[in-house]
Amino acid sequence: MTTKYAAAPTRVWLGRLALALVGGLAVGLLTYLAARGVAGALLLGQQQTLLSDMSGVLGNLDGPPSVNLRAARKAIQALEAQYAQISALVGLVVGTIGSIVIYVRLERRVKIAENR
Repeated sequence: MTTKYAAAPTRVWLGRLALALVGGLAVGLLTYLAARGVAGALLLGQQQTLLSDMSGVLGNLDGPPSVNLRAARKAIQALEAQYAQISALVGLVVGTIGSIVIYVRLERRVKIAENR
């Protein structure tokens, strides 16, 4: 049976742990959003010629298209999916590292306060 005094340090420790997890989640989310923005810019830059070819095909309907539009669309979708996975992985890794760093700093703060 736990008493009120034995549960207080555990509750405070759980609060620090929750704070570290929420901070890591925020850092990971911001990193994910930034990585998605960079990936979108990279995707647009890499596919600039393909997009201009597609607009040329849509503007000239006299003959058969010079570009396979379905294959081009699938290639763009594959690149977009790959960039989404990379962005999620980067966000997860940075969020995990952020949680660990925040937790260690909070624990160090507690140790310094106890030694005073």
